[in-house]
Amino acid sequence: MAFRHFHKHKKKYMIVASIATIFVMFTFSVTTAISAFTGSGGSPLGGTSWLRFQTTSGRTVEYNLSEWTRLKNEIIGLCNLVGPMAVAPVLPDSVGDAPLIHAICLAEAEEMGLHIPESVIDRSLANLYASFGRDGQSMSKRDFNRILSQVGLNQASFKERMREVMKASYYREAVEGSRVYDPQDIKRHFERENELISLEYVEFPFEDYAQTLRDDPASEEELKEYFLGLPANIVQGKFSRPERFDLELALLDYSDESFTLPEAALEDFEEPSDAELLAKYRREPNRYEASAGPVEEATDIPENSRAKILRDLQMKAALSKLREVFDAAVNPEENTGDSLDDIDELLGEEGEGGPRQVASEDGEGLSAEEKAAQDSAEFQRLVAEWGLRYERHNDLERQDLMTLDPPNDTTLPFVLGGLQPGEVRVVEAAGERQWGYLLRLVERKARAPKTFDEAKDDVLEHWVTEQAEVTAKEAADSFRNGIRDQAVAQLDAGQADFLAAARDEMNAEIDGSGLSQNEKEQRKDAVERDYFLNVSSLVRGKEDELFVKQATADGLERKTIENFRRDIGRTPTFYDRYEGAERFLMRLDTFGDTPQLLGFAAGEVSDVLLDSAGKTCYVARILSRTRPSMDDINQVDRSNAEANAQREVQTRLQIPYQNRFSMQNLAKMHKPELRILSEEEQAAAERQMQ
Repeated sequence: MAFRHFHKHKKKYMIVASIATIFVMFTFSVTTAISAFTGSGGSPLGGTSWLRFQTTSGRTVEYNLSEWTRLKNEIIGLCNLVGPMAVAPVLPDSVGDAPLIHAICLAEAEEMGLHIPESVIDRSLANLYASFGRDGQSMSKRDFNRILSQVGLNQASFKERMREVMKASYYREAVEGSRVYDPQDIKRHFERENELISLEYVEFPFEDYAQTLRDDPASEEELKEYFLGLPANIVQGKFSRPERFDLELALLDYSDESFTLPEAALEDFEEPSDAELLAKYRREPNRYEASAGPVEEATDIPENSRAKILRDLQMKAALSKLREVFDAAVNPEENTGDSLDDIDELLGEEGEGGPRQVASEDGEGLSAEEKAAQDSAEFQRLVAEWGLRYERHNDLERQDLMTLDPPNDTTLPFVLGGLQPGEVRVVEAAGERQWGYLLRLVERKARAPKTFDEAKDDVLEHWVTEQAEVTAKEAADSFRNGIRDQAVAQLDAGQADFLAAARDEMNAEIDGSGLSQNEKEQRKDAVERDYFLNVSSLVRGKEDELFVKQATADGLERKTIENFRRDIGRTPTFYDRYEGAERFLMRLDTFGDTPQLLGFAAGEVSDVLLDSAGKTCYVARILSRTRPSMDDINQVDRSNAEANAQREVQTRLQIPYQNRFSMQNLAKMHKPELRILSEEEQAAAERQMQ
């Protein structure tokens, strides 16, 4: 229904048009449209009739000028208020056609005796007022009347037109009705989708050519030139070192009960409260061997668990204290409360010839590299003094961080994520992890392209893979061209010369065009495919013989896939059941309007088929096609066939000449005639519309 559509799309269709826009729409004339559909040239009507058409029962419906002008203006205004799709089943840019469609559908609804109760109209109008409101408040009738006036309506005309629209909508729904499937449609879809297909193919795996290339590779100079000529995105993706990290760790084994913390580590440690103990116990019950019974109070925590919690808290406090001591040692100025006004004095001057200098304790200036080395030495000294385990790791990638043992912490990449060089972070042991640690980021190295020497082995393998694909495709092209040459040899001289001349002429046009070299090659490939199809069409029925003969001549093994259903590639378990050639070839069904392998006639040879994922080229042909019998249909097959038939109907309704409510079909069925305005009548109509 119209209101139902409007409520769903009210934001889209709530349009308040300006007077100028409405005037332009009101002056639209359907004369041209009707003339185009009827071929009448807009023949004038006699008497006072302005529009005349016949219903499907043969009754003549007539509108005089005043009636038609009023209907046209108000229906177009209604379209601007609630949207054209809510008024008539036309495209949104066909607002001018809506009045005629509305008039015809309304006449047919009245023929059927359809009636809309007053209560339905009132309820719909109440919902409409509410839908135009804001913040849960309905729009006032005064504001709504103002909107109506802007689109050429008032409350009475709006209510009457909406009654008509709902009546016409019921008519369309009654005519369209529920979909009753034609048995022939079901049969056609079932036979097509469940056709049994057998095919034959020859394959050209890239790896068959790769080993030869590895045994006799390009020279180092050629590989280097190849590497330097690679696109930037290939270099960035395949020949770059990812982000890397230099870091230092101060490791503390929480499970080592023999380890004694230094006194300095616990000088600020405060005994945890019962609430803190209980919260930590509940947060990690598995770590602290929680009992099966409920623990409501801290006093209910088992003694061994309480001791382990206390030691964990001491370990974390020790790591935090060590961090404070280290920060105070390497950045004393940050802990003295000195004003930042003295920053230049603290950092020294930045000379033109080198990095900024920093002040050491004895006043001697240090470069940034020397300061980093000094800080690292201090970190090592403190770690050794406190009896912790020190480790330094350089050039670690992100995947290396996850496998670093100790600390055997898969969250390490995330812990490291926000750190800046020189910063230190405390990570306590948790869950099943026994190591707590201080993590100090020494340097973060950005992703960077490798040099040729660093990437030499990878460049060689990339070159081998690329050249193997080219060689495999060339071998597949040679096989297919051999079939073509055999077919040409069977043509008479006139046919062969004609097709060759046509191909050469098109290639010459491509050569003389302003296209890029890549575009020219693509166009020529298309010309060559068309030439092959033209030649094949003239030797129809002999493709099987030519395929076998060429495969034998080239020493290629012919393989088959027999009696599979055409729709097998769309089944949910297809990828779990098939791989290799079957997975690739059994899914090459028709795509849109472009036939692929499974849409070919029996005997027809495919183009070279490139399976990049499987690293193989194929040339295939259809061996046989067998249509199933309707005796083979089951309930699932019927449901699929009905769904396909329904999609076909929906597609057809989107095409004007197949939509029964399109202007073309309405004009054809009802033969509307519209008088042509004289100059005086046109002027009078314009004055009336103003």
